[in-house]
Amino acid sequence: MTSDIWTELRKPTIESASDIGNTAYFDPWDLWPSLPGGYSQAMDEAMIEGLEMVISDDREKWHAYRQTIVAEFVLTLLCGSDVCNYGSNPFGCYLEDKQMAQALLKKWREYAARIWK
Repeated sequence: MTSDIWTELRKPTIESASDIGNTAYFDPWDLWPSLPGGYSQAMDEAMIEGLEMVISDDREKWHAYRQTIVAEFVLTLLCGSDVCNYGSNPFGCYLEDKQMAQALLKKWREYAARIWK
């Protein structure tokens, strides 16, 4: 699925909410086709925060973030798309490809800014 992420990242960012559904444009929710996350600003915000936390080197902030059910859901989605993986020792979510995660975060922020303006 990693190649799917890079393919999606190469697409241009949508211009407005009217572009949702046009597969020529980047839509982060296309990485999870069965989830209608694009209909919720809160879901976009949760996924952006999750990516920020996974990329961050601030372990104290990371540990506090992991204490919520929303975080566990977001991390499960990120692991299910090959952005992250779950380790067994120590147990937890870790990045597969920091460069890809940073590119996804940047593109997702652009997407959300245009959708929810």
